[in-house]
Amino acid sequence: RWPKQMDIAHIDIPTTGSGVGRYIVQMLWRGYRDCIDVDVLPDSKKVNDTSEAMYGYADLQKGPSFLQNDHCQYPAGGYALSVTSKTNCRLSRGKWEPVWKFQTCFPIPPDGKLNRYGQNKQEALTKCQNRCRSVGTRWCVAINVVPLYTPALVRFKEHQNIPWGKGDCKNECFDGEPEGTMVCYGLKPTVFRETEDPWNNAVDDPRDEVFYSTCYQRTEGWKFDAPRCGEDCAPKAIS
Repeated sequence: RWPKQMDIAHIDIPTTGSGVGRYIVQMLWRGYRDCIDVDVLPDSKKVNDTSEAMYGYADLQKGPSFLQNDHCQYPAGGYALSVTSKTNCRLSRGKWEPVWKFQTCFPIPPDGKLNRYGQNKQEALTKCQNRCRSVGTRWCVAINVVPLYTPALVRFKEHQNIPWGKGDCKNECFDGEPEGTMVCYGLKPTVFRETEDPWNNAVDDPRDEVFYSTCYQRTEGWKFDAPRCGEDCAPKAIS
């Protein structure tokens, strides 16, 4: 549809024999890179020549979900925290706790443990993700989950990527959390690199705090006005 675009490339994937299936088409050119998922359907499954059929569109009924990116952080100074003026860590009935409706920083306990609010790992993470969903993409498009207690092997322990002092991200609201607890908070990137993603990865360096962290990118549900690949894309047994 845009044949004169400078980044258009014609790729022919045969649909006969073993050509049917799921592919990831990767592009790398002078430092620029990208990829796209492609389902190649058999000729028996007709796909109309429309954008909604070939490329799909947001499924607003399904709602947003999150893509997990391990060993990942959005770096400090490169994002705006999803926080409001009503977010605070307050003393209530003799203990410190956040204003639940406007909570910004969530303690995520390790497997088999509960945080100070009685939540397990999945319950606490879901609350953090739901908070990001509720404020919309104007304020939250991603999540950082970083260690509350700096791991022993990390070199620069003073460079902790937790927004301490903002909203309810205060020590009082995290006192007594078990060892291995993570801090989850929503954000929106403010720094975009020309040829790289706005997050950092450290997949093989335990001296870096990023190695122990996880990012979640918010993504909208996606649907197609076309048949799905289904069993035709299932891996074939090797004979």
